[in-house]
Amino acid sequence: MVRYARNTGAIVWQRRLSAVANSDDACRAMVVDAAGNILVAGVRYDSSGYSDVVMAKVAGDSGTLLWTQTFSGSAGEDDDVSSVAFDAQNNLILAGSTTLANGTVQQLVMKRATATGAALWSVQSSVSNEQRPVDVVVDQQGRVLVGAVELDDLYQGDMIITQYNGSTGSQLWRTSIDGAAQGDDVLTDIAVNASNDVLVCGAMEMSNGVRRAVIARCAASSGAVAWQQLQSTVVSSSESQAKSLALDAQGDIAVVGRISSQSATGFDWWAAKCSGSSGQLIWEQRLIAATDDDAALSLIHISEPTRPRLI
Repeated sequence: MVRYARNTGAIVWQRRLSAVANSDDACRAMVVDAAGNILVAGVRYDSSGYSDVVMAKVAGDSGTLLWTQTFSGSAGEDDDVSSVAFDAQNNLILAGSTTLANGTVQQLVMKRATATGAALWSVQSSVSNEQRPVDVVVDQQGRVLVGAVELDDLYQGDMIITQYNGSTGSQLWRTSIDGAAQGDDVLTDIAVNASNDVLVCGAMEMSNGVRRAVIARCAASSGAVAWQQLQSTVVSSSESQAKSLALDAQGDIAVVGRISSQSATGFDWWAAKCSGSSGQLIWEQRLIAATDDDAALSLIHISEPTRPRLI
């Protein structure tokens, strides 16, 4: 971990979080709490070569390590973490996966106390299919939303949204978003709007085998799909995928990702804006580069009084 000075880019501090055996470690996600402290989550490998989830809290001003915690599943096989978030009390929410003794990968969600990293609750999915979380967010009511990809019996991906009670970890609802072709679909990002409805983006496989960028909106109370819209106006033989989404002050949705190149093989950058109420496309733009494969992976919305912008 490295902190850089805002004005000069000079290194303020750097902190190495190494496993005891100095085996391979990997950072998966990082978030900053309201006090400016940093929580990082990743994996470290044990002496048998299996990965465990490791969490650490570092003081934002000095880089001092405040605490570290490790999670290892009951089967002693690979565990992983994909996304982290904070609730209103600065408790840490982690979404990841744990591998069972039979090799099945199941969704794992944990809540940790910000002061010590002690476990407050932990829950894993009970479905038999493989399920890998992609993103986790906390809504204004403190409920935890996890977006995941679940493989069906034919090993085709479905988009899965699960809502949990933030205090207890009990599951409130679970929704599957599957395209009409029932192909291999991908979820890449989720967010919540001012009404606590869940916005989802990714790509759905069409009957011709091509994936198209998609956005969906699910009701906060039940998870029911209010709408799902294919976002790109390109011809059906071209491929597109939404990678990240953000909401503006009016509740409309911006997405970025990639789209089949018009001038060469591979992909171009792609950005679009759609209505938050209906999902209808408002505009889309592509950035054509000289290289074969390009993709926009993330974006933020900057709210300025005279000129709101996407970066």
